[in-house]
Amino acid sequence: MDLVTILAIIKEYIWLPLPFVLFWGFWESWIYYINNKYSAGLNWVILEINIPEQIEVTPKAMEQVMAGLHGIYKSQNLIEKYIQGIVPRFLSLEIVGINGEIHFLIRTEAQFRNLVEGQVYAQYPDAEIHETEDYSKLLPKIIPSKDWNLWGTEMILTKENYYPIRTYPSFKEEETEEGIIDPLASLTEIMSRLRQGEQLWLQILISPITEQWHQDALNLVNKLIGKPVEKKKSFFEVSVLVQEAVAWFEAVLSALFEFTFAGAAKEDKKPDWPSMMQHLSPGEKARVEAIENKCAKIGFNSKIRFIYLARRDVFAMGNVAAFMGSFKQFNIQDLNSFRPDPKTKSSIDYLFKNRRSTHRRRKILTKYRWRSMSGYKMILNIEELASIYHFPGIYVKAPRMPRVEAKKSGPPIGLPIG
Repeated sequence: MDLVTILAIIKEYIWLPLPFVLFWGFWESWIYYINNKYSAGLNWVILEINIPEQIEVTPKAMEQVMAGLHGIYKSQNLIEKYIQGIVPRFLSLEIVGINGEIHFLIRTEAQFRNLVEGQVYAQYPDAEIHETEDYSKLLPKIIPSKDWNLWGTEMILTKENYYPIRTYPSFKEEETEEGIIDPLASLTEIMSRLRQGEQLWLQILISPITEQWHQDALNLVNKLIGKPVEKKKSFFEVSVLVQEAVAWFEAVLSALFEFTFAGAAKEDKKPDWPSMMQHLSPGEKARVEAIENKCAKIGFNSKIRFIYLARRDVFAMGNVAAFMGSFKQFNIQDLNSFRPDPKTKSSIDYLFKNRRSTHRRRKILTKYRWRSMSGYKMILNIEELASIYHFPGIYVKAPRMPRVEAKKSGPPIGLPIG
């Protein structure tokens, strides 16, 4: 076939992909429209949590809080998802340093306020919770600007979701008097050293998910130890009617086969392959055990954003490096690690660097303010989330962290009410 014939065929049928392209564009626009329309009608509140001076619980307490917050989960049917535009429920856990002051916040739908407060009070009974305004909207709408600059990124995992990061039980150190090193000590120290006009924001969006990810993680374990991996069933395999029809058809074929070939040798059944666990190295065994431990706990779809903002006269990239250093303590080289997403970070290489960097910085600020869950999401379990977001204990000495100075107590028994 010569070139002229090929070009003639292309010219004749070039329109064929057009309906599919138009439908895809319409579908994406429709989903974007209904999701934004639904989200605009939600009522959100931002709760600030002040913790007492003598808080002696470990991040394990926050792990229990995370488990309780999974209660906001609600499944979606096709009408809710594609007609009504209902998006999965989520919360925003935020640690904010503003001019050296540190704030712990949880953004939630108003309907879940009692749930959030109840879970926090259950583990931190002496905490104080109050509603506050959205700090992210107190700054100019457009940054970078003549007076303000920012650097931001979203964090991603270096490996598959099922490999765990380093969590708070790994920070225990028997030689210290306290017995534990708080994973947030370095981050709160960085935030407490911010100067006037500097702000550092950490946002952790979490959306509860079903237990399907547990099976996916176990499939990865089976792959690592050489066992057969369970394949996901197609529609025809999971449909009850199809299953019944296939079973009936197989029964008929089996009867015909036995009647026609009676006495023929039966096919030998292949034995299952034995596990290769005993042949794994100690490091490989530890990796398998770590994955199994991670999938044994409740999981969330999660997104992590970091933004450093400051007036141009005090803007210091050293604070960005300090934050990245504080996050490296959660990395385990042979399991999983955090790194900046090259698609979202403010640093740009090669062509049109200034223009592209400005666009990215403004885009991530907008997504932060909207608490957008769009794009890449990682699966973190409650232990991993509690390691990244918890209320520091008495051993964290950040000087400008709001604390509850007086311990609250209830009214005396028998107090007359007139």
